[in-house]
Amino acid sequence: MSAAWPTAGSTGPWASTPRTAAGAASPPGTGLPLILQGPTPVATWAPRRLPETDAGTLTSLLQLSAADPQLGAALAEGVRSAQGNRALLGELAVQRGGDSVSREALARLAEASGRLLSAGDGPRVATLELGGWDSHGYQKISLSYRVPYLNDMLVSLQRGLGPAWADTVVVVVTEFGRTVAPNGTNGTDHGTAGAALLLGGALRGGRVIADWPGLAPKALYEGRDLMPTTDLRAVFKGLLIEHLQIDEAYVEARVFPDSGAIAPLAGLVRT
Repeated sequence: MSAAWPTAGSTGPWASTPRTAAGAASPPGTGLPLILQGPTPVATWAPRRLPETDAGTLTSLLQLSAADPQLGAALAEGVRSAQGNRALLGELAVQRGGDSVSREALARLAEASGRLLSAGDGPRVATLELGGWDSHGYQKISLSYRVPYLNDMLVSLQRGLGPAWADTVVVVVTEFGRTVAPNGTNGTDHGTAGAALLLGGALRGGRVIADWPGLAPKALYEGRDLMPTTDLRAVFKGLLIEHLQIDEAYVEARVFPDSGAIAPLAGLVRT
């Protein structure tokens, strides 16, 4: 797993992260989540998997690359970023990553993301990506260990955020649902509707917001899937407008263009 933030200045202690930046966590080798792809430069962080470089070697490398406008600047920025991470994350910054997708590694990354978010000049938004939910076979076994991973990450994120949890909203979503009926390998195939989980201190929680269509054959979408009744864009619109206080016109025009028929879901956060 890694953590990444778009950069647009030099206000943050790690990789020049501004307060309005976004962050991400994703398995190595999978690339950035789509939400972070674009022209904005992105800085990254992950628990290191190699031994720490000694100060003498770093000094020599900085001197050797100083005359190179690209390599020298990038290396100097990396060193500053590492120093900022170490000051902010403490023991999390120096722990070896080991297996980057282990339960412990994912929990450490989530806690570190919380600490970065809670910093006074840290990013405001983080995206953590956890794969392994495509349960075409033996779904009961797959979920029996994947759900505890997710639980540990959410608990660790809350711990890392500390008091900032009171002003936080977490949205747990997936790209698509699963079929209602199991397949021949005790799993489910790609479906349509699913569920989203919202939590956090800023949320008006304790509710189930749904128009439940039921699972009767005649109520299924295309005869196989749970019928979608709420567009996730309505959820995100409501949170962007009410929680992050982004202008509704901007959300409609730039964030979710061509979705004017989908009204923001209001009343999700405390006022």
